Amino acid sequence: MESGWGWINFSSKDRDRSLAIISVLKGKGVVDELGIGVSRDVISDSLFPGLSTIQTRAKYFLFTPIIVARYRKDKPNITLVKYFQEKESEYLECMASTYRGKDENGIFGITLDNAKSLQRKPSSIYWNGQQVLGIIRNNLHNRSLRHYFEQNRNKVNPDHYSEEDVPDSSTDKSGISLEEKIIVSFDPKNINLTDSEAKYLIETMKLKLVDDNKDCLFLNLLVDYELGRKFLSCDSFYEFYKEYIDDISNENLKKRVINAYNFSYYMYGAHLLYNLLLQEKIEDSQILEEYTEKFRLWLLDIKNVKYDHINHLESLQEVKSKANKFVEDWVSSIKSGKSMDILKKLIEEQEFKSKTGRARLKKSKLPPEVFNRVWYGMKYQDYRFNQVKNILTDIYKGLDLC
Repeated sequence: MESGWGWINFSSKDRDRSLAIISVLKGKGVVDELGIGVSRDVISDSLFPGLSTIQTRAKYFLFTPIIVARYRKDKPNITLVKYFQEKESEYLECMASTYRGKDENGIFGITLDNAKSLQRKPSSIYWNGQQVLGIIRNNLHNRSLRHYFEQNRNKVNPDHYSEEDVPDSSTDKSGISLEEKIIVSFDPKNINLTDSEAKYLIETMKLKLVDDNKDCLFLNLLVDYELGRKFLSCDSFYEFYKEYIDDISNENLKKRVINAYNFSYYMYGAHLLYNLLLQEKIEDSQILEEYTEKFRLWLLDIKNVKYDHINHLESLQEVKSKANKFVEDWVSSIKSGKSMDILKKLIEEQEFKSKTGRARLKKSKLPPEVFNRVWYGMKYQDYRFNQVKNILTDIYKGLDLC
């Protein structure tokens, strides 16, 4: 029988305690307690455009273009949408059945009896990345996959398109340009990229990023194999920054990475104070002294961090003003040496803006058995590091570079 969580309608105190325990037991997820996730995500986009935290392996970037290309090649007597749905489900189960019971990460549907029942499929998860990274190049940027199917429901003459619709004369309205041998030989049972698949992905991605985002870290990892290997040797963005920032030759990129680290370090201090305030409500003098000392040391160290936060955030045009306001207020308050009371009030107000009725700092006391020595919120920002590492590893292995 399938298990799940629930509770009897006791007091609000019991309900809050149950929710707190559940949030701890959830494990890997990190809750955005202070509402700065949107700023972090835009910085992530500036470093790794087209990649996201829910993408797992590079092979899935090929599912949509392969299926659409095979539809046009095979000319089946069904609609593109129906053909696509059938083939994607078939490919998912082919892949999952190959790796069930094996030590392989990032396989969609591997824990299901049949991956065809997967609710969110690679076609939606990789759609934005396929456009941003040039795998699908047409006039539908920022439009949905449904719009893409609508545009491609009928066969049409490629001569009717403008240059904006397609990358070159060898492609059609689908915006897909794949070599015949990749279309024919694609194996949905194998998560590893072939040499030709890896070459296609790296060359396609480089071509698009050189035009759109030449100072992003992802492009430089695709171009500079030595830097890429150093990136793959690290376990976090923090480690990569500390070990290899001076190995980045592109000065604009180096500045971008430094700014990303500095943002991360300032936000670590905000979350450190947030957790200190949580511990104050538990009234455990030992842990409170420990957090207070950590924050004191952070305040001393942050004086050495030169972060032009206003210009950095203004350069990231998609950052929403509410998230920016807190970051600007926090960094400015730290730089100007505001009192501890002012810093605490800033954190309390920001949590309330982000969580309203669920704000923990508005409660008079918190249950120590739940909150004692439990870190809430973010530490250092990884900016999709692990996902990028997995996808880059797949491409490098396909090219026999690692």
